[in-house]
Amino acid sequence: MAIVTGNYKGFTFGDISSKAYGVYITQEAAYNAPERDVEVFEIAGRNGAYILDNGRFRNITVTYKCGIALDSESDFASAIRSFRNALSSKAGKYVRLTDEYNPNEFREAAFLGGIEVDMADRRAGEFEVSFDCKPQRFLTSGETAVAVTSGGTITNPTLFEAKPLIEAEGYGNIFIND
Repeated sequence: MAIVTGNYKGFTFGDISSKAYGVYITQEAAYNAPERDVEVFEIAGRNGAYILDNGRFRNITVTYKCGIALDSESDFASAIRSFRNALSSKAGKYVRLTDEYNPNEFREAAFLGGIEVDMADRRAGEFEVSFDCKPQRFLTSGETAVAVTSGGTITNPTLFEAKPLIEAEGYGNIFIND
């Protein structure tokens, strides 16, 4: 295992930066997608199955393969312990999760605990950190206010339904059409 700092990327969970603890993502995160919440029923005498779409997506597990390598055994042990404790302090709560592979997006994620370090020696190790995430990704561009003047248009840049927060200020008649 050769983890230096180099071009490795990190992630941020709430206010916890993996890089602040010397923890780096060692393998690029997969671009997985959430599963649609459907129920499949087999009905006697009917060909095929009846599929009932519950109109939503299920949560998704996002896992980062991480590594850490420090100069001394005591620094390594301290960093792993501090990193684990920091993540655990937010366990079971949805918190903003970002990573440097997808800098224009974030997820709402919960750390459910558990880190098992596979140690290369007493100063380096690899492990996985998993988060239970809501199915949607949020665009950071959606957090920027957009001023629209007379006759302006706001366009959803995705293929999915969006529910933007719209605040209207002005005088006279204001019309908002979807």
